[in-house]
Order: sequence, then structure tokens, then C-alpha cells
Amino acid sequence: MDDLNNKPGVIRVIESKPYYDAADVMGLLGIGKTKAYEIIKGLRDQLIAEKKINSMYPYGKVPKDFFDKQFCTGRK
Repeated sequence: MDDLNNKPGVIRVIESKPYYDAADVMGLLGIGKTKAYEIIKGLRDQLIAEKKINSMYPYGKVPKDFFDKQFCTGRK
């Protein structure tokens, strides 16, 4: 199988996604899948309540910038 890291565009697409999913949160926080989904749901609900996103925002995903601020990941 080819190494996808050397394919043009593949890594840029992955890095440029504007959200984290459960797998990303699991890796960043070192937690299990259930806890990752709980955190994502809580953050998503908070953003909806504050009218920063609407209810059409995909389930199981949280905007990167908001997550990074909440958990002080140091990522930009």
C-alpha cells in the first residue's frame, strides 16, 4: 500500500478539517470513546445554547477552535 503521507493533498485535507471528531478527542485527551462523545455532546450543546452554531451542526463533531480554548491544548 502506498504511503498516503506522500500523496499531494491528502494530509492537507485531514489537517484542514474545522472540527474534531471522537477519535481526535480520544487522542488529544487520552480518554475512551464514550467519554469523548460525552464531551463533544456537552460542548456542542453549549455552542447551540449560546447560538454560536445551529442544531444542524453535525453530531459527533466539535469546532476545533472552541475545543482548543476549552481544553487549553495550545493548538491554533
